[in-house]
Amino acid sequence: MKKVGREPQKLETLNLFSMLQPGKEGSLNDPASRQSFLAQVDSGLTNALSSESTLHGIRVQTMFRSLVTNLDSVQLIKEEDAGECYYKSSDEILIPDFRIVTDKGDPFLSRPRTTSPKI
Repeated sequence: MKKVGREPQKLETLNLFSMLQPGKEGSLNDPASRQSFLAQVDSGLTNALSSESTLHGIRVQTMFRSLVTNLDSVQLIKEEDAGECYYKSSDEILIPDFRIVTDKGDPFLSRPRTTSPKI
């Protein structure tokens, strides 16, 4: 399988910056917004790295993705539980980890972790 080329250090960083600054007035180039963003990233990274369950979950998800990408019967795997999600329902939902499409064109969504935050 080939990986779609992206620039995560550029695009994902800008997306994260936008997500962590919701509703705040000011420019993207405002030094105070940048400092706030860097502090939030540092805090989030510190919390994530100190959580064994989070690190274990990331390892398991990475191993699952690696396993699926090496199956001959899969034509596409796409991470689904990243980015923002909007829905119209009174029910809580769980976002699947991955969308997988087989060589026959059959799509399915991997079951979300039971510890995933409900929306």
